[in-house]
Amino acid sequence: MEEIIRIDNLSFSYPDGQQALTDINLTIYQGESVALIGPNGA
Repeated sequence: MEEIIRIDNLSFSYPDGQQALTDINLTIYQGESVALIGPNGA
């Protein structure tokens, strides 16, 4: 399968310092469906 998206060690914090993502690693292959859902379902 062909790798079409790869994320390594992604982190994100809001300006107020609240961390939203910490060291995310993700590989998506052609034909896969992916959904990222937060605690409130958004």
